[in-house]
Amino acid sequence: MILHRFFVIRRLSVAALALCVALQAHGGVAASDEPLASHATDEEAQLNLFRQRGGGAGGAVCLPLADERDPDIRRNRSMLASFPVCLSKATVRDAGRADWVFTTYSNKAAPNGPVWYLPHDDEDAAFDAAVYAIATYGGRFIAANAREERNFGSIDPNRAFGRTNGSVGPCAITRAYPAYTKFVMDGFRGARNILTLHTNMDGPPLNVRVNSEKLRGYPATANVGLSDPDNVVILAGRQPLENNRRVARFATALRGAGINVIYERVTRANNDCSLSNYVTLSGDRRLYVNIEAQDGARTAQKRMIDIVMRQLGVRPVR
Repeated sequence: MILHRFFVIRRLSVAALALCVALQAHGGVAASDEPLASHATDEEAQLNLFRQRGGGAGGAVCLPLADERDPDIRRNRSMLASFPVCLSKATVRDAGRADWVFTTYSNKAAPNGPVWYLPHDDEDAAFDAAVYAIATYGGRFIAANAREERNFGSIDPNRAFGRTNGSVGPCAITRAYPAYTKFVMDGFRGARNILTLHTNMDGPPLNVRVNSEKLRGYPATANVGLSDPDNVVILAGRQPLENNRRVARFATALRGAGINVIYERVTRANNDCSLSNYVTLSGDRRLYVNIEAQDGARTAQKRMIDIVMRQLGVRPVR
C-alpha cells in the first residue's frame, strides 16, 4: 500500500512539472489571475496570451475605481459612484504586434443587460454615453484602452477584425488579428445584440446624407430634436435593406421614433475589417447596432440610447 501511494504521488508530480513546462513554452503565467486563453484555431495559436486583472460582475475580484487615474474614469467618477460597478482589465497579444489593452465596466446590480464595445479611446462622448447606458440599463461595456489615442500604434481597432489572413485582403491591415477578434467577440457571449458607440466629426463622409454603393442614409420620419445629420444609427447586412426584412423593420421603427439611419451593405469584396463587417460576414445572426453622434453631443447620444433600448425591448434597471 505504501509503495502504491509513492507511485501515485510520483505520477502527480511529473504531471505538475509537465504543466509548468507547457506554460513556460507559451510565454508563462506569473499569477493565478493571468490565465492563458484557449487556442480555438491554428491561426489563433500564433500567439494568444491573455492576462486579466480583476473579474467580471460575477467574479470574485473587481479593481478599485479610486485607484484609477484614467481621464475617462475621472470625468465620470460621480456617475460611476451612483451604481455598483465592477472594473476589470485585460491584455491580449497577437503575434507580431504590441499588446491590445481593454477595460471592462459591469453593472454588478444588473450584469445580464446589454453589452457594448467602444473601440476608440479618443471618443470621450461615446465613453460617457456608455457609462450612462450600463447605469440605466445594466450590462457591461468593453473599452479599448489606447491612452486616449484613437489607434494602437498605427492600427485602428475598428479596422482590425479578422481571424485569418485570407479574410482581410480588402482591408487596410496586412494580416489578421485573431486573438484581438476572439477577445472582443467573446465579450458578446450571451448578448442578444452587438452594440457599439462612436462619435464622428461634423459633416461628411459619415452622416445621413451619405449615398454610396456601400452606405445609404435614411433620414428620420419624425422630429424629436435628433435630426442633425451627424446623429445616426448604423445597421448592417449582406442584402439590400429592402430584402433584409428584420433589419428593415428595425430601421423603420427607429426612423419613426426620430432617429436617422445608415444601412451598410457588406460584401467580402468591400470588407473593411470593422466590427460591423466582421459580424455580418461571419454569419452572426444578431442585430448589429452602432449609435453614432456628432463629437461632443453627449445629450443627443444618451437620448438615442434610450430610443434604441426601447425599440429593442430593454427596460431601465433604475
